[in-house]
Formats: sequence, C-alpha cells, structure tokens
Amino acid sequence: MATAEDTPILLSAAEANLTLSEEETKIFDLLLSVAGNYNAKLLDTGSALEPAAEQPAELPITIRVAGGWVRDKVLGLSSHDIDIALDTISGSQFADLIVTHLQLEQAQLSPTSFSNAKPPPKIGIINANPDQSKHLETATMKLFSHSIDFTNLRGEEYASHSRIPVNTWRGTPYQDALRRDLTVNALFYNLHTHTIEDYTQLGLLDLKEGVARCPLPPLQTFTDDPLRVLRAVRFAIRFQLTLESTLRGAALEKSVTEALRTKISRERIGTELDGMISGSNASPVRAFLLLSDLRLNDAVFGKDCFVWKESKKEKAGVDVEAGSAEEEDKDLDEMAI
Repeated sequence: MATAEDTPILLSAAEANLTLSEEETKIFDLLLSVAGNYNAKLLDTGSALEPAAEQPAELPITIRVAGGWVRDKVLGLSSHDIDIALDTISGSQFADLIVTHLQLEQAQLSPTSFSNAKPPPKIGIINANPDQSKHLETATMKLFSHSIDFTNLRGEEYASHSRIPVNTWRGTPYQDALRRDLTVNALFYNLHTHTIEDYTQLGLLDLKEGVARCPLPPLQTFTDDPLRVLRAVRFAIRFQLTLESTLRGAALEKSVTEALRTKISRERIGTELDGMISGSNASPVRAFLLLSDLRLNDAVFGKDCFVWKESKKEKAGVDVEAGSAEEEDKDLDEMAI
C-alpha cells in the first residue's frame, strides 16, 4: 500500500513544457510497443519470457526514463543519453525483447524493403562494477542517434567502511529516487502516462528555484558514497545551483573529507573535477572557489596544494557561491598555488 511518503508529485509533460524530439517520440513509441506486447502476453499466458530465462517477471512492465534526461528536458535542454529504469524485468531481458520485436517487424517486410533495412541494434552488457559506480548489470544499445541504457530500479544499503553497497536489490521508484545524489537528478518520466514523477517531492521545486539538495540527510548520503559531495559541486556549477544549507554543512564535516580521501580513487575524483572545469557550462574559477569554500582542496588536489587566504568578500560575510564573475576573478587572485 502506498504511503504519503512514497506518493510522488505528478506533473504532466504539457504542464512542464516537456517536448519530445521526433527521434525521442519514435524511441518511446518503440519501447511502449515492446512493453505492450509483453504485458499482453503476460496477461494471456501468465509468463512472457522464455522458460530458460532466469527470474521471469510476474508483473507488467512500467517504463520510466530516469535522472539527467528528465532534468534536462524540464530545463528545456537537449539530451542524447537516455537511462531507462525498469521495475519488473532486467535491462538485458528488455533489450532482448526489443531486438526480437525489430526482427519480427523486419520479417514482415517485402524482400526489397528487407534488403534495405538496417539490422537490429547490438546489445552491449555493462556488468556490475561497484568500483565504477555500476552496482547492477546494465544493457545498452543505440537507437537512432541516442544511446540508451536499460537497468532496474534499485535500493541500496551501505557499510560504514566502503562506498560500495553491501546490499543492492530490485527496488521501487521511491527507493531508487532516495538513493540518488540530488533531488533534481531523482525525477522520472513515465512513458505510459506522459507524466513526470517526483518521489522526493522536492525535485521539481529545487529545479525551479535552483537548489542543490540531497533526497536523504546529506551526511548520510555523503557517508554512504563520498563521491557524491563532488557530484553536488559539479551539478551546482553546471546548473548554477545554490547548495542547500544542510548539504553545505555536511560537506564541511571532517568525516566526509576523510572518507573522500580514503574511499575514492584518484581516477574517480579526477573525472568529477574534469566535469567542473571543462565541457558544457563549466566554470574553473567557481569550481576552485567552491571546493575551497567547502575545504575540499586537500582531498581533491592533495595536501598543501592550495593555501587559502581569506578574501575581503569572505571577511565581509558574503557567500562565495553568490559572487559575480568579476568578484570570482578577484578572489582567485587571493589563492596561492
């Protein structure tokens, strides 16, 4: 039974001004057709998978787009990476159903059309690799010009000594939303209802008001996976978000800094740093200022790499995040590298 906590705020695509491109419409129509055939067979026979398939689904499939694509579309931005979150079937099983569906369609073509048709897309399997933040198997394929990842909704449980979950299970949309780094990255788009689902009940508001907030208490979020504190900084820079006060407080905790230093590889830290200082909407100046403001320099760059001098703006009690580009440049001069 659904509770008030796991009941999402719903917003129609029209209300959110979320529009699909021609390719996105074709992709989603294909996925819905595959799911529709599967669900119909399940209703008729009680099983829609081959007998040899492991752990056959017992419930109809609901298809959701998760995370960054939803965020970007609400903001009116384009996105070519689509993450599909499935509830009752694995990503590889659903990808197999897509290929079978396309093969059957091609078999019904005329000989001329068949000879000109492109072969069904190949399926790539990304095995679970917790060290690379891949905690469940992911199937991937290219549909038109879009890269599509298929995986399960999931819940996670962590131990205090590692950022790798000690327990991962097929979860609900609510559980999947809570495990994510920020509320703005925890939105779903339900393909069946054409509705944005906000299970944190804060994601849409935070996106509108430009706030970076964790779905769970931020100290728990950063303790579970310290890399998330750098992701919060990266997204704050990319989308001009203000760090919510409890998130900022948790980021300043010595336990988080130490966990970032001891739990996270230099490679993973470098990847997040690269996203702050290069690419779309990057801001090297703001990145260095914000990392310094959160006292994360030692963990990110190494001890004694930066020596911070208190700027006039800090002495006046002005938030480093809120400064103009000109003020940021002046503050950068205060840093001895």
